[in-house]
Amino acid sequence: MVGAWETVGGDATLAYRFLSDGRYRFTALLTQPVPEGIFELTRVESGKATVAGGMLILHPTMATTTRRHPEDPDGDYTDRPEPLTPQRYSWRVEREVLLLVDPNGLELTFDRQP
Repeated sequence: MVGAWETVGGDATLAYRFLSDGRYRFTALLTQPVPEGIFELTRVESGKATVAGGMLILHPTMATTTRRHPEDPDGDYTDRPEPLTPQRYSWRVEREVLLLVDPNGLELTFDRQP
């Protein structure tokens, strides 16, 4: 699992980097065209990843969100702190693909990055 993983779909890009010492970093970027330009929502998270059997548990120590909306600039914000809620996934790696499944059954497939 150590390394960089990414998935791109629709208007979103999600990326994880897992380090050999158990730390991780997550970045999510959502972009959507709007009449006045491009709406962007970015989430950045880092923390400690632990594996217990078939479960991957992410314990964030930092999480922020940044919003840019050309049609509502007064509502924009940068690096707004987010709750540090642990996340649990069942997981497996098959060749160069990381599959994460959340408790609701949502499956996310990430490709290994060079």
